[in-house]
Amino acid sequence: MKSSGEPAHALHFGQDVAVPRKQDPNDVIDQFQAAASTSLELWTRMQEALPKSSLDLRKVASRDAFVRVAVEWERFRSHWHIAAINRDSSLYRNSVTKRLRDSVKGGRFSQLEPYLHLALPPQLSVSTVQTLLDPLGRNISFGDSWTDRARDDLAAPYGAKVTSLPLFDLRLVAACEKLRNAIAHMSTHSIAELNSALLVLDPVVDGALVRTSRVTDKGIAAYLHARVGSEQRIEAWHRRLDEVAEKLRA
Repeated sequence: MKSSGEPAHALHFGQDVAVPRKQDPNDVIDQFQAAASTSLELWTRMQEALPKSSLDLRKVASRDAFVRVAVEWERFRSHWHIAAINRDSSLYRNSVTKRLRDSVKGGRFSQLEPYLHLALPPQLSVSTVQTLLDPLGRNISFGDSWTDRARDDLAAPYGAKVTSLPLFDLRLVAACEKLRNAIAHMSTHSIAELNSALLVLDPVVDGALVRTSRVTDKGIAAYLHARVGSEQRIEAWHRRLDEVAEKLRA
C-alpha cells in the first residue's frame, strides 16, 4: 500500500528490502594500489628472467605491463565513482531525477514534467548505482568529462577530490587513456591523440613521461621501456597512477 504522501504516479527504482551496506571508496583505492604493485612486480620478474639480449621481448613486457595497469585504472575509476555514490547517494539521486525530468521537456509528454517524480531509496546499493549508470554492467567511460561527472554525481568530500586534482594529474589521466587506446587500436587517429596528450604533460612533474618527438605505433613499446633518469617510463606510469589514486582518499 502506498503512503498517503507519495504521488500516485511516482516511479520506483532499487527498492531493496534490507538497507544496503555502504562500500568504502578508500577500499577501492587500496585494491587498485595493490593491483598496480602486483603488475609492477610481475614486470620486474619478467625483466630479470629475460636475457639482456632479448631487448624486443623486454619492450613487449613493458607494453603489456602498461596495458595491465591502464585496465586496472579504468576499472578503478569506475568502481570508485560507484562506491562514492553508494557511500552518499544524495547528490546523485537529485541528479538522476533532474535528468529524468529534463528528458521529458520539449517532448510529446512535456506537459507531464512538473508531475513526474522518481522514488529512489535514500541510499542506493552498489548494484542499483551500477544499473543506473550502465544497465549492461560496463565500466563508466569518463573520457574528458571526469571532473564534470564528479561534480554532478558525487557528494562531498568525494566530488571535490576529483575536481581539485591539479591540471598535471588530469593531463596524466587523459594521456593514460590515449596511450591505452593507441595500443588497442593502432589507428592513425589514436596515435595522433597519443602524441598530442604526451606533448602537454607537465615537464616538471611528469618530465620522465613527456615525449616531444613523435611516437609511432611500432615505437610505443620502446617509449614505455626507455629509461629516463632513475626509472624506466613503465615504472613512472605505475608510480604516477598510484599517486593520483591516493589523492582521492577521503
